[in-house]
Amino acid sequence: MQTNVFEINEEGETIIEVQAADFAGNITTASANVQIDLTNPEITSFEQIEDEDSITITIAADDTVSGIAQDDWRINIYKEGVSGVYHQEFAQTVTITEEGNYII
Repeated sequence: MQTNVFEINEEGETIIEVQAADFAGNITTASANVQIDLTNPEITSFEQIEDEDSITITIAADDTVSGIAQDDWRINIYKEGVSGVYHQEFAQTVTITEEGNYII
């Protein structure tokens, strides 16, 4: 068995193609796509809209290398004096209707 090691150190998608041949002339090939993303996503919008009964908070984010995983959205809101997260994770928008002081 022969093994070769190489390093990929650039962000983005890289296509790796390999070929193996034996002494009888038989050849086989394989390929794989590799995505390297070393850059954090960027929060592009953080909007807070208040009315008399509630506050609605909306976020938007972007990741130019691999994109945003929609199931990874998270707004953590902690209500002062209450342990735990006020609103469930995985939402782009959250509305607060209870009175109190919050850390977002």
